[in-house]
Amino acid sequence: MPTIPVEELCKNYQSVHDVTDWDEMVAMFLADPVEAETIDFLLEELKVNKQFREPILLGKDEDEETGLEASYVLDGTHRVVAYILANHSEAYVEYDEDEEFDEDIAFADDDLEPVLETEIHNYNSTQKDGEDVMDIWDTLRSLRLNNEHWLTTSVSSGTYDIETNKISTTVMWDTVIPVEAETINQAISEKLTRHGYDLTGVTIETSLYLDDFSDEDDYEDDDED
Repeated sequence: MPTIPVEELCKNYQSVHDVTDWDEMVAMFLADPVEAETIDFLLEELKVNKQFREPILLGKDEDEETGLEASYVLDGTHRVVAYILANHSEAYVEYDEDEEFDEDIAFADDDLEPVLETEIHNYNSTQKDGEDVMDIWDTLRSLRLNNEHWLTTSVSSGTYDIETNKISTTVMWDTVIPVEAETINQAISEKLTRHGYDLTGVTIETSLYLDDFSDEDDYEDDDED
C-alpha cells in the first residue's frame, strides 16, 4: 500500500464531515469525550505499531456547495487526526477505484452476504421522545475490541416505546471479524457505561447471519469515520 506525507494529505484532501479544516477537526474531536477516547486509542496503536493496520481511503466526490468534484478522505478521519496529533510524517493510504454500483447485481436474491448485527433492548430513555437513541449510535460509531480489531457502524435503526419509555436499537457493523459475539457485547457494554449510560436491565445480543439486503430501506445510513 502507498503512503503520502501527512502534510500533503491535509492540504489536498478534506474530510467528508461538515468541518473541512483539519485544525478545526482536531479541536472538535478533542472536545468530544467519545471522539477523544477513539483518538487516544489510535494514538496508542500508532505509538506501538508505528503505522495503522488499515489504510485511509482517499477518493473523489461531489462538493455539495459547489457541485464540483473534490478530493476527500472517504474513510479514516479519526486516523488522520491521530497522525496530526502524533506529528507523524507518512500516512498509509488507499485510493478508491470508484467502481460503478450495479443495484441489480448487489441485491440479487441469490447474492447473500454475511452481516454482523447487534441488538440492544430495554434501555431506559433519559431524553424526550427517546432522542438519546441517536446519542447511542454516535457513541458506538467506532468500537475498539482489542489491539487488532475495530468495528464501525454501517447502518442503524431504533424504536421508542412511549408507554414504557424504553429504547431498542439495532446496529449493523461494517465488517465481519473473527471475534466471539460475547466479546463484542462486552465491549459495547463497557463503552456505553464509560460514557454515562445506565445499562440496568438492558440486553445486548450480537449475531451473524446471511442477508440479501432486500429490506435495506428499513435502516438509516451512518457516515463513515
